[in-house]
Amino acid sequence: MAEGKPAKTTKKPAPKATKAAKPTAAKPAKAASQKAAKPAKAASTTAPKTVVASKAAPSAAAEPAANGTKAKKAALPDRVLTGLSWSLSKQRYGAAAELVSAVRAYYAELGRECSWQPDEVVLPVPSIDLEFLAVQDNGYDGAAARLNTPDPRGFTAAELLWRIHETLACYELSDKHFFEGLARDGGDERPLYRVRQGS
Repeated sequence: MAEGKPAKTTKKPAPKATKAAKPTAAKPAKAASQKAAKPAKAASTTAPKTVVASKAAPSAAAEPAANGTKAKKAALPDRVLTGLSWSLSKQRYGAAAELVSAVRAYYAELGRECSWQPDEVVLPVPSIDLEFLAVQDNGYDGAAARLNTPDPRGFTAAELLWRIHETLACYELSDKHFFEGLARDGGDERPLYRVRQGS
């Protein structure tokens, strides 16, 4: 009977060894993974800030276009062809070049030197509204017309005078047939010019 007792005492320490084998080494790994994920979230939230900064670029580019439009309108002269002498009549001319020759001949008859530049662009617009006086119902009354040019640069001095002459040739001008230039009289969408007529 005394020999069986020592065998029971050797079996009791074995379970204690299995309990000590449970480490907490997995916890640091979770903490490390959580800490590593946090910088990625911070980087993704800061990325949209660069998109907000790029939205301000179109407004800066739009300002020169608006300023350029205002500058173009302000460049139109208030007086055009004021130094040119010409007599409007019923005579028709087939082209601007024919009228240029007629103007030079007119100056020669007056004994004056013709110094105008017919090829100079005097109105850098594709069209204008024109007002003038003509005899209607036994008296002078206002008349209007619209002049257009196919030249992308605008009206040259020769073409402008030619189109004015051809337009007014359809009306009775009586003694108000001396051309003394154009004077601007407003116009928002399209410039409006009034023919200065002398007698």
